[in-house]
Formats: sequence, structure tokens, C-alpha cells
Amino acid sequence: MITSEATMNIATEIGARGLPDGSVNLDIARLKSLRLGLGMSQEALSESCAERRLSLSLASIKRAESGKPVLYRTARRLAAFFDVTIQDLVQWSVLAAPGNASAAPHALERAQCGAALEAAKLSGSGRLIEMHGDPGAGKSRLLAACADDARQRGYRCVELRVDRHRDAAASPLPALTCALLDLPLMDMRRVGFEADIAQRLATLGLPALHVAGCLTLLTGLPSLPWALRPEPLGTLDALVRYAARARPLMLSIDDMHRADGAVTATLEYLLPASLACPVTWMLAFDSAGGHGGAGIYTARCTVARTVYHLA
Repeated sequence: MITSEATMNIATEIGARGLPDGSVNLDIARLKSLRLGLGMSQEALSESCAERRLSLSLASIKRAESGKPVLYRTARRLAAFFDVTIQDLVQWSVLAAPGNASAAPHALERAQCGAALEAAKLSGSGRLIEMHGDPGAGKSRLLAACADDARQRGYRCVELRVDRHRDAAASPLPALTCALLDLPLMDMRRVGFEADIAQRLATLGLPALHVAGCLTLLTGLPSLPWALRPEPLGTLDALVRYAARARPLMLSIDDMHRADGAVTATLEYLLPASLACPVTWMLAFDSAGGHGGAGIYTARCTVARTVYHLA
């Protein structure tokens, strides 16, 4: 049910953005997902709207699903047909005044990522999305926007970054492990943290043998020996699979060009293992910042992969 308050809010937003004739851009992936979820073609949707006295032409539907601005009344009728709010359909990131392309940077890439997220959710299979570009190209902003879109689609999102401290790379693996365990990032010197891990694994229904793997992930190992240790890889795979069983999972890692061998070894193992799970990996690289992704070449060839080069 679309309330008068919701109508008022979106009308105010449209007016504030200076859109022509009260037009609005719709979320392409969301709109197509709703239609395909009912097993309808665009023609069938138009006919069904007519049967419900929601006048909506085939041309308007095609325009909406192509990402072009549509009249507010078109958005309202689509929302009424699918029994959602208009806010659920509007792609706020691409609402912009005519000729102001900079108001929605990388809107096309964001819409395409949204479609990929929807596809992963519906198919139950994993995929990889890479973003490459020079510093300041908008990779981090696009990662954050895609995480917001994923949450709106029911995803659980874990957002990570490979940081640098005094020229040494800080691994995102401890943060990823704690996030999947639903535990705060731990102080390894704290008494009792091993018992906390064991208790959390028991709650998740995972075997106690993964305690050792969690400890390895949280304390870290040098790059080369790490890649030869099966315990942490198996543990992280089990945690990812468990999380994805509950709902689709998005795992994003920014500044991947800084990644060390431990991180690349992890992805080389986990990406192919994600094929049977609704897990979407999003990785961002500075084009000239390093070669942190070189170690996952084999894994990249085994998963559905999309690459964006941002300018």
C-alpha cells in the first residue's frame, strides 16, 4: 500500500532535484526482477495492468526498463501493480537535472552491478565484479553504493579494505573472519577469546575443528607458508558457505592492489568454491597501484566475472 506520506516524500524529492515534468529514473534490476518473478513478458505486464485499470503502455514499460526517465504516474502505476512503494522502484542515484551528467557518476556501472546482484540472488551462484581505475576515479564510492543496493535486495554485506600502516599491508582477513562469526574484531591478547570463537562456532553449527583455522586467520601468517596451510582456507570457506545459506552474501574488498600473498591465496581458493553459493565478490584495484590481483588469475577464469575500468 502506497501511503499519502510516501507520495508526498517522493514528489518533494523530484521537485528538489529539478527533474523535467515530474519524471524519475527507476531501478532497472529491481523492476525486471519483479516482472520476471511473475513470469511475465513486457507485453503481458502491459496487458495485466490494463486488466486492473492501471493504464500503462508497452512503450512506457520498455522506457522504464531501459533506464530512461519516465513520468511519475508511470512509476506510481508500476508500484501499484507490484504492490511495492515507489521508493522501492526509484533509482535515486541517477535522479539528476538535465545535462548534469556529473550528478550521477558511474550510474550505468551501478545499475549493471545491481543487475548482477539480482542475478546472483536468483540463480544461487557466485560471481566476481572487479573495479579498476586511477586514484580518485570513484571506485570506493561505487563499492559503497553497490553495498547499499545489495542490502536493499536482502544481501548481507561485509565491506573490507586492505590498509597500509608504515608501508606494511594490513590484511582484511581478521575483520572478515570476525564479521562472518558475528563477533567484534578481537584483541588476540585478551583472555578467553579462543573460548568465544568455539562458542560462536557451536552456535553456528560448525565443528570445533575450525577453531584452529579461525585462530590462524585472526593472528595471521607470512604469505608463502600461509598458502600451504589447509586449515584457514577450509575454515573461511565453511564460514562463507554458512553465511550464504542464510541469505545472499556480498563481500567487497577495497584497495586490492595492496593485497599480500595471504589474501590472494584466500581468493584463489574461495572464488571457485563460491560457484555453488549466492556470494558476490567485489574487488577494487588502483590501475597503477600494484599487482595484488595477479595471484588470483586462475580463480578469475572459473567464475562469472565482470570488469569495470573507471575513468
